[in-house]
Amino acid sequence: MGRSVNYKVPYITTLAGAYNTVKGIAAARNGHGAVKSLQE
Repeated sequence: MGRSVNYKVPYITTLAGAYNTVKGIAAARNGHGAVKSLQE
């Protein structure tokens, strides 16, 4: 039996994490997903 980790499939364990994941995916789809370093 394979686990999601073995296939590099992300999984979310909290409701807050799921909510923020959905917000992040929506932002990335709308063009607001640029990656910046913490120093920026």
